[in-house]
Order: sequence, then structure tokens, then C-alpha cells
Amino acid sequence: MKNKITIEFGNQKSAKYFALWLSRIGDQEYWNWMENVEQKEKGNITAVSFNFNGLNGIGAFMADQTIRCEAGRLDRDE
Repeated sequence: MKNKITIEFGNQKSAKYFALWLSRIGDQEYWNWMENVEQKEKGNITAVSFNFNGLNGIGAFMADQTIRCEAGRLDRDE
């Protein structure tokens, strides 16, 4: 079952720069943290990929204002 969260920004530029941060270094910071969380919890609890380019990865960066994530594990044990 898919789940959504919504983050509202004060303007388009602040949303754009958040998405740029996430796509460039924020994802790695998240995955570093999730490596520790996965040691304590089972199941597919980690967003293992971030798609910033629309359905099936087709389209311009953040064209539809949606970041799609695939759930899985970094440790690949499950």
C-alpha cells in the first residue's frame, strides 16, 4: 500500500531548492541515518530511491511537483 506525505513551501523557489538538496546530498544523509534504523527494525522501511522526474522517470525535474520513492532496505537482507 502506497502512502503520501505533503510538504507545503512558502513559495516555488523554496520548494525547488529543497528538491535540489534532496536530489544532490539530502538523499545520502537520509540513507546514512536509515542504515542505523534498519539495524533495529525489520521490513521495507527505507526509501531506497527517489524519482524526481515524473512517472517512470520521464519528464523534467520536478515537473509534476512529486517525488516518487521505492520502499526497500539498504542492507538487502530482507
